[in-house]
Amino acid sequence: MKKKTCFYLSALLAAAFFASGSAHAVRCGDGYADLAAGEQCDDGNTVDGDGCSAACLLEPMCGDGVVDEGEACDDGNNINGDGCSASCTIEAYCGDGILNIGEACDDGNNIDGDGCSSECGIEPFCGDGNPNPGEQCDDGNNDNGDGCSALCETETANGEGCTPGYWKQRHHFDSWYSYSPDTLFGDMFEDAFPGQTLLEVLKNGGGKLKALGRHTVAALLNASSTDVNYGQTAAAIVDTFNTAYPGTNDAYESVKDGFEYDNERDCTLN
Repeated sequence: MKKKTCFYLSALLAAAFFASGSAHAVRCGDGYADLAAGEQCDDGNTVDGDGCSAACLLEPMCGDGVVDEGEACDDGNNINGDGCSASCTIEAYCGDGILNIGEACDDGNNIDGDGCSSECGIEPFCGDGNPNPGEQCDDGNNDNGDGCSALCETETANGEGCTPGYWKQRHHFDSWYSYSPDTLFGDMFEDAFPGQTLLEVLKNGGGKLKALGRHTVAALLNASSTDVNYGQTAAAIVDTFNTAYPGTNDAYESVKDGFEYDNERDCTLN
């Protein structure tokens, strides 16, 4: 009888244990999201304004990536200094195109080498009217043919130059003085064309960097020729390219235009 009584008591205790474990009293703020009971969230408190309301419903909040009522912006974080503050208000920042307090300039980007630095400080540049280090002249513009080229190099009167089309022709290889068609571009310049020779770069089609490459090689060959009154040294050509690369397509186009102007002057070579 005693054993049977103990058995019944154990069974009742076990049943009570499982019943209590399977049943959960719904209470907002207990840290358990009872979705079946209508809770959308439960962050363990009953405080509004923290993303989960006192009624355990999702609420809009700064930093959720959605621009809600009362927010000027929401970039999905709560970090200051990235254009949208931790309180979801628009911040002034370098690169927004607006001249803010503490900025000397703001050209709407964070790129160095375009006259306004990535930290919104004024940079020296060709065309600013001040002869800066590496410039032979600076007349305040980027025009060719006025004595100071678009690359801020002194232009030679009655200057000469031969085009990339001239230099890539096999029957003109005898005009290559200091270099060989097989010389690697990367042996002379920043390696913008890995594994390519000077001749291969001359033959590249296309615009932007490839067009700059063609006219850079032609400029190098013109400058190194004793029979071409090019007005620039080979070292200056190398420095000009290496200053532009790596850079932006606008920078490539600007340098290419300067070389192209010089390369398309009168070619006196056979």
